[in-house]
Amino acid sequence: MKNYCFQLAYLLLGGLFLTNCKNDDVMPKNTYILVHGAWHGAWAWKYVTPLLEAKGHKVLAIDLPGHGADKTPIVNVGLSDYTKKIVEVANAQSGEVILVGHSMGGIPISQAAEALGTAKVAKLLMMEGAE
Repeated sequence: MKNYCFQLAYLLLGGLFLTNCKNDDVMPKNTYILVHGAWHGAWAWKYVTPLLEAKGHKVLAIDLPGHGADKTPIVNVGLSDYTKKIVEVANAQSGEVILVGHSMGGIPISQAAEALGTAKVAKLLMMEGAE
């Protein structure tokens, strides 16, 4: 049941992104950086990513250091490493980005937004897990 709730939450989140404009032709194309929560990886966004991409948005679902496909030993990782990774990914993009963090991912996206400033971060979205 728990996995179903997470999947439903991600689908609902994707629906919120996709329904914020009545006419898709005038909907701005954004760059989303999706940051997973604790005990997850980029795979956690597998239901949201195609929904956003189908609308022409650029989507980067990243693995934080020590999570998912990232092989950094978790014993060597702290919140500052998560923030550094997000800042690096954001700075590699042209134009503004929208940072989306799930659960624990809200902490480093907040820190990254502070480091990057409003010229780089268009929006900061935090999503709590569903039970």
